[in-house]
Order: sequence, then structure tokens, then C-alpha cells
Amino acid sequence: MKRRDTVLGFLALGATGAPLVQAQPANKVWRIGFLAVRAVPPSPSPDPLYMAFFRDLQELGYVEGKNLEI
Repeated sequence: MKRRDTVLGFLALGATGAPLVQAQPANKVWRIGFLAVRAVPPSPSPDPLYMAFFRDLQELGYVEGKNLEI
């Protein structure tokens, strides 16, 4: 009987605490920082390595200004 009361007590606490839990915001902005020796876009002649980096981020769903800050 005591075990059943304990289980019911945990269920009651869970039901009352559930409205207090909030989901993460859908518009989370990820921040990336890096040190570069070469010119970083937007420069007159951007480095292909950096352009590939930004292209791959976009393919993964990270768009600068939308959900990504560099």
C-alpha cells in the first residue's frame, strides 16, 4: 500500500509541475566565432575555403541572419 501511495504521489507532483516546464524557443540563434588569418567575406575576393564553409552551413540549415550569427 505504501508503494502505491508513493507512486501516486510522484504522479501528482508530475502533473502539477508539467505546466511549469517550457519548451525551447524555435528561433534559437547559434553563434560561431573563429579566428582567421585570411580575408573573411565580404571581401573583394573571398577565399574558397570560407565560401565552402558558409555553403555547407546553409546546406545543414544554418542561415546567417536567420538562425546563425558569425
